[in-house]
Amino acid sequence: MTSMDVSEREYTEHQIRERIKELQAFYNLSELVAREDISLDELFQEYANILPRSWQYPAIACARIKVDGSEFRSDNFRESEWILSEPLKVHGSVAGKIEVAYLEEMPDSDVGPFLKEERQLLKAIAERLGHIIERKRGEEEVRKLLSEKELLLREVHHRIKNNMSTVMGMLSLQADALNDPSCASSLADARSRIQSMMVLYDRLYRSSDFRAISTEEYIASLIDEIVGNFPNHRSVRIEKRIDDRVLDAKTLSPVGIILNELLTNAMKHAFAGREEGLIGVTFSFRDGHAILDIYDDGVGIPEDFDIKASTGFGMQLVDMLTEQLGGTLRVERRQGTRFIIEFDV
Repeated sequence: MTSMDVSEREYTEHQIRERIKELQAFYNLSELVAREDISLDELFQEYANILPRSWQYPAIACARIKVDGSEFRSDNFRESEWILSEPLKVHGSVAGKIEVAYLEEMPDSDVGPFLKEERQLLKAIAERLGHIIERKRGEEEVRKLLSEKELLLREVHHRIKNNMSTVMGMLSLQADALNDPSCASSLADARSRIQSMMVLYDRLYRSSDFRAISTEEYIASLIDEIVGNFPNHRSVRIEKRIDDRVLDAKTLSPVGIILNELLTNAMKHAFAGREEGLIGVTFSFRDGHAILDIYDDGVGIPEDFDIKASTGFGMQLVDMLTEQLGGTLRVERRQGTRFIIEFDV
């Protein structure tokens, strides 16, 4: 092998090593950007320590990143006269610069002691960092806006719940002041309907995303609230079988009102002349359908009952809200009464 061949091979190996270091510089940057837990300041600091490894003389190389008045230096950084620098541009404007320096004088290469490829590498890294800054700041702004929106939604739900509580209190006072039992009963029913919505907004206020909540959490607590309003609640056994799934408030609001109407009706009329009874509520999901099943072992409803022809406001409301859900309702009469409502989810 001639000296020319040896020289060419050594040059080629040197070029390969330099290209590997350049690729490593971009790979390290990509790894840092991929970390969800890292802030921009942490990214700059870690990259300032990593970057010198990609230079021709890593043992005596150091780096500094300047952004908007802040500096991020490699652990070994000090001012040097042998420095390579590139501006950092964010949205077209210079926001800082990135520097790589040698701490000792080295033989001249293409740009002082630096290779022309290193100049190109630093330029490419500066461009990439500029894009990263733009993206990270955009993400931070989005997070800030989302946080403000969530705070606003939380406050809205809280205010709605409080306003409903005020209306409930006024209805209770008005009902207590009336001498007509039928009027007082109507006001109590209205109070109960508001209560079902108030429970929903209370759960939305406490939930993490403010738009949807757990069916098990909402429905189970609503059942307890409704039944607990009646003097005979201790003599009625409640069975609850509720599949846990997250649904949006638009769906759960009519479900809650339907549940209120049917449970209220059962507590008022199903156990007339009896000291105890059973009410069951099942809410399940199958093949894209939600199934709300409310049953009791009470006296039952008349055989000629037709919800479409009912003159009672509560039953009309159940029928209307079932249609609003795009669902179907059927009534079964076996050892009591059973209402089964199915709708798509």
